[in-house]
Amino acid sequence: MMRRLLDKARLSLLRALLPKDEKLKEEVAKLWLPRSPHSIWLGWDDVDMGGKRIRRVGTPVLDDDVARKRDVEQVAMPVGEAGDMIYHDGEKWTALKAPAAEKWLKHPGDGAAPEWADIPAAADVWGAKFATIVPQSLDAWDTSTSGSASIGYILGFFELCTGSTADSTASLSRILFTTYTNEPTNTRERGQIQVRFSSNSGQKVCISIFAKSAYEPGSTFTGPFVGFWVINDELYAVHKKYTDTAEAPTTHLIETFSAGYRYLLEIEHTPEPRARFYVNRTLVYETTENLPTYPCQPTEGLCVWIKNTESADKRIRIHWIKRMREFL
Repeated sequence: MMRRLLDKARLSLLRALLPKDEKLKEEVAKLWLPRSPHSIWLGWDDVDMGGKRIRRVGTPVLDDDVARKRDVEQVAMPVGEAGDMIYHDGEKWTALKAPAAEKWLKHPGDGAAPEWADIPAAADVWGAKFATIVPQSLDAWDTSTSGSASIGYILGFFELCTGSTADSTASLSRILFTTYTNEPTNTRERGQIQVRFSSNSGQKVCISIFAKSAYEPGSTFTGPFVGFWVINDELYAVHKKYTDTAEAPTTHLIETFSAGYRYLLEIEHTPEPRARFYVNRTLVYETTENLPTYPCQPTEGLCVWIKNTESADKRIRIHWIKRMREFL
């Protein structure tokens, strides 16, 4: 900082002492005040250099410093059109024109330039698959209700309502992934769902992030399951491997909650097997016991189910869902 202030002071003084004679001005204008790591020009605006080059220019730092050609090229952006992307080719920024048809961005690796490529079938993508769902309508979902229950779409989220008739149920489900031929079973599955409970009493809720099936909390069943149960105001992590006869799953009480509470629920399931349960991005439970051997099921989906156990309306709101499948 002190060096810069001194250089500025010397620059101002030398400029004030510049001669009035035009020819002498041109000669003085070729002078440079060395400084590390760059040099400062002692001239002024609109100096005619007579086609000659200014040499030994350092990295520009001050507003009135001369910029080198390579400095300008490094920051200059190519002219593009709507949808274009830019990348660095090792020397300068280059535009990648938007494709005429739907493509995906492919990077060959080893410093090669990115390119547009045809979108392959999902079975050919041995990397990661993603499915992010922001609720927009009920058209693409399977719904089921009994008694006084109903399902609606309100201002960007789904709402499952039981109504006031006791033992009414509502469920919302959808297939997110399907199993393709020769698809490996060694996958890491991760799913998130953001939900809000209107009540904390007289209710049962089942949330399955990995399968299009739900089981009533407290019941026994044969199928594999990794998900969450809610009984009144208690949130449980629930998991079970496949069994020939109906058995109770393993349950782990995570916490109790108040009416109106919003949760970000998340599960990571890997084929060791291992399951990790997260609540609001905090790991709350981890297990390697009583789990499905592989996370990959014949159909990968999501299911939310609710039942009221008293004559009162119980509601659950779904704000968004995110699923990821990564092949190991």
